[in-house]
Amino acid sequence: MLFVLFWFQLPNLWFMTKVALSKLLVTIIFGILAKS
Repeated sequence: MLFVLFWFQLPNLWFMTKVALSKLLVTIIFGILAKS
């Protein structure tokens, strides 16, 4: 049962990770652009 719940949460978790990473990337890029 727990495995099934985890399996359904996995894509959602992956999506959240991708969103967080893209936000971080954008922040870093804007930080570099602001400094130069």
